[in-house]
Amino acid sequence: MALAAWMAGCASGTTDSASDDTDTDTDTDTVAANRTVDHVALRRLNRSEYDRTVRDLLGTTRTPGRDFPVDDATAGFDVVGDGLVVSPLHLELYETAASVLVSDILDRPLESAVDWTFEAEDARFSSDAAYQDQEGGRFALYSGGAISGRVDIPATGPYRVSARVWGDQAGPDPVAVRLGVVGVDTEYFDITASTYNTAQTVSIVVDLREGSANLELLFDNDYLGDGGDRNAYVDLFKVQGPLDFRPEVHPAWDAVMVCDPENVVDPRQCVSEILDAFVPKAWRRPVEAAELRDLMALYDQVVENGDAPKWGLEFALRAVLMSPNFTMRIEPAGAATPTLVDDYTLASRLSYLIWSSMPDATLFDLASRGELNDPDVLAAQVHRMLADSKAEALADDLAGQWLMIRAVDDVAPDFWYYPSFTDDLRDSMKQSMRLQFMDFVARGAPLTELVDGKTVWVDDLLARHMGLGDVGAGATFIQKDVSNYPRFGWLTLPGLLTATSYPTRTSPVKRGVWVLSSLLCDEPPPPPADVPGFPEPDASASTVRERLAAHRTNPSCAACHDRMDPIGLSFEHFNGIGAWREVDQGETIDATGQLPDGTALDGVGSLADVLVDDPRFGHCLAEKTFTYALNRKPGTDDAPYIDDVDKALHAGGFTLESLLTAIVTSDPFRMQGTASSGGDE
Repeated sequence: MALAAWMAGCASGTTDSASDDTDTDTDTDTVAANRTVDHVALRRLNRSEYDRTVRDLLGTTRTPGRDFPVDDATAGFDVVGDGLVVSPLHLELYETAASVLVSDILDRPLESAVDWTFEAEDARFSSDAAYQDQEGGRFALYSGGAISGRVDIPATGPYRVSARVWGDQAGPDPVAVRLGVVGVDTEYFDITASTYNTAQTVSIVVDLREGSANLELLFDNDYLGDGGDRNAYVDLFKVQGPLDFRPEVHPAWDAVMVCDPENVVDPRQCVSEILDAFVPKAWRRPVEAAELRDLMALYDQVVENGDAPKWGLEFALRAVLMSPNFTMRIEPAGAATPTLVDDYTLASRLSYLIWSSMPDATLFDLASRGELNDPDVLAAQVHRMLADSKAEALADDLAGQWLMIRAVDDVAPDFWYYPSFTDDLRDSMKQSMRLQFMDFVARGAPLTELVDGKTVWVDDLLARHMGLGDVGAGATFIQKDVSNYPRFGWLTLPGLLTATSYPTRTSPVKRGVWVLSSLLCDEPPPPPADVPGFPEPDASASTVRERLAAHRTNPSCAACHDRMDPIGLSFEHFNGIGAWREVDQGETIDATGQLPDGTALDGVGSLADVLVDDPRFGHCLAEKTFTYALNRKPGTDDAPYIDDVDKALHAGGFTLESLLTAIVTSDPFRMQGTASSGGDE
């Protein structure tokens, strides 16, 4: 059976997603009478999910997913199945990653330093000397030449290589030998000992890499004359090391190798036990006997060809990690009637939502007992999982895309305009955003703090940049109260403000669009193809506000800009890298504006007040998180479910936990198929 066959049938990212988001004005009550609970049935793991999965499966710190092609985002997220196609390049990189990861699994841990003694007449040693023999417990060199032999070095590090040597002394000089490792190092020694009982031990310390090393003792001052016949003798070699040995942690070995096929009577039985334990975890579900038989057939094929059991196991483990059962999330197809998904599928839905990774032992245990689909159990698991450090994936993947954390990596402010912007400041901006989001999780804080919060996470560098002075944090981050500063939640974090600016100036348009699309789910349409470019500054319009006003004189621009510009202009006190300013182009900043409904704005504080009271805000949080959780764009049939999540969010104190709990206990998350009468089971 060819290893490549394990990828058969999954060379494309075809998904069975919900209906598209057309006809969004369909009456909600009508939709509720015939709800659907569709879910993406097939998609590959994205790069983040792949790396986090191998981390939790194998304990590895490797991140092979970073070498995969960048994942396409659909509906704002790179977890949406429509964008996660599988290319031929993915298949090649899956094979490379599997090979590297399996090598780690089979890297047998060294339990102690080695102290090996090899008799010189051992079959591994031979000589190129013209006259030599092996007898009497020693190797004799009667002419110039070397005795050499290969040994396997178990781990990289310094080793002491020794040999016990004596000689027939003749002529004016003592016997001279060189001891070392071919291609690495060697040293000269004079041997004055002339009998076995007085033999000298000579040694050299040499740095060796894991693998094969060729030990060598060279006799290079042969002599035959009136003074006699000079010869060299060696009866043993020693290898000791690594001399700096420390017990090492081998998480991949510990996670997989329940036995060692190289040190058991029945290697095949050992391999079977390894696969029985490992494959269900790797594939995130129970494994059928026929699937395990197929994997054992791969092992048998290798061993029958004459290779060692270790290599047969390697081939089988590579097949496990290359299988679509590992690289993809495969779910049961939708049924004609509403059906609860099996508990293992639900465990993966839950773990990839909160941790971007595989289920842990607790989720597997609940799934094995058939208890996970109980809404109360699901709610308890959301609470438990949010308290786990792995929930930082929500900051990196959910907030990373929705709230622009990842975008900070891509900004490039112009040095001539913003000389204070450095890579260190970029890193501080991004870490501040991550900590801010995880603080919502840890405190169970209301998500309204996204727009009206009065604390920020800063180190000294970021605090000075934000006009907060030195806060005594150094390079660490502390939470700083900004009640006396014009800072408001996420809206005024420097990372967001930088990501929504251009390299040389602020962008009220980008900032306004971000608020509309990310916080209100009211994204303006793209500009017409013939829209004129943004005016350059001149005597009549030098500030961004004045140039926007000139831009709005075009009727085709005014309709959308009347919505975006007042919001974006309320941020104008913050420059292109999020620092406070009072003037722009020598003119005093004007951060006032008026929304289309007549609401007046004057700075970000007034915008925050408007957003907190806007009913679209909570509904948008529900819609964004629903999209992320279901791995697909919401369709019209999802409208009543999102309404339910919005209501639960408000009833639950507007916390992230209440939001996630409402989603994971909803029918679309727990079920597959088409439901009627509100999705009753």
